[in-house]
Amino acid sequence: MTGTLYIVGTPIGNLNDLTFRAAQILNSVTVVAAEDTRRTRQLLTHLNTRARLISYNDHNSLKKTPQLVEILKTTNVALVTDAGMPAVSDPGAMLVRQAFEAGIAVVPIPGPSAVTTALSVAGIPTHGFRFVGFLPRKKTERQHHIQQLSRDALPLVIFEAPHRMKMTMQELALVLGNRNVVICRELTKIHEEVFKGTIIEASSYFTSPRGEFVIVVEGVPRMEEAEARPVQEAGILLGRLKQAGLKRKDAVSVATNIYDISAKEAYRVWLKV
Repeated sequence: MTGTLYIVGTPIGNLNDLTFRAAQILNSVTVVAAEDTRRTRQLLTHLNTRARLISYNDHNSLKKTPQLVEILKTTNVALVTDAGMPAVSDPGAMLVRQAFEAGIAVVPIPGPSAVTTALSVAGIPTHGFRFVGFLPRKKTERQHHIQQLSRDALPLVIFEAPHRMKMTMQELALVLGNRNVVICRELTKIHEEVFKGTIIEASSYFTSPRGEFVIVVEGVPRMEEAEARPVQEAGILLGRLKQAGLKRKDAVSVATNIYDISAKEAYRVWLKV
């Protein structure tokens, strides 16, 4: 009898967010394929289940996928990731595809999602959104990718690690301008934090980033807002640069690089602030 592959959503932080159905499935399957077996073992211990754990991640998926498909021919397998839904910026797509091709049933078991959790508190209209996930690691690829997203009217949802947070915020400011952002840190965990402000304010706020981040960036503003915003935001930036002791020439250069305003306009704003 052919088994079933269950795609199981697991908590993104708080164990109490595990659904009853997910707990039932994890207690019933013979094998659990996990991105990090050490982390998943803690969850299975919490559930008092003795399913066999198999490591399945980006580094071993080529080797492990055929093995898991063979196992699925005789028994049920649950696929889990470190947090949230598998195969969404996480390993799993290859296994799902090959399971389908082998005629094996694939059943989603919905659970917590960092994407929808962050969007729910963003306060940004979300008739749609663009899921970006993690940006490319290489600088040129990352900047090119951000440039491609710069004209998108939909909010952008980006995942980021703490050690790359400052660099990412700087590059977002450079390419997208000083848009509004909502940044969720350590969602559902003890040190959960939701920051609302602009990209430049976020850069100043997260000086020593720690934890896991979800960044929600507003899409391209409406035309009438877009026309007025550069001068207003340049004024805020120039005021801070002046307060920090930056020379006028350098501050004006920074402002014109970030905002679509002339050096003459930036100089006029500098005098006002």
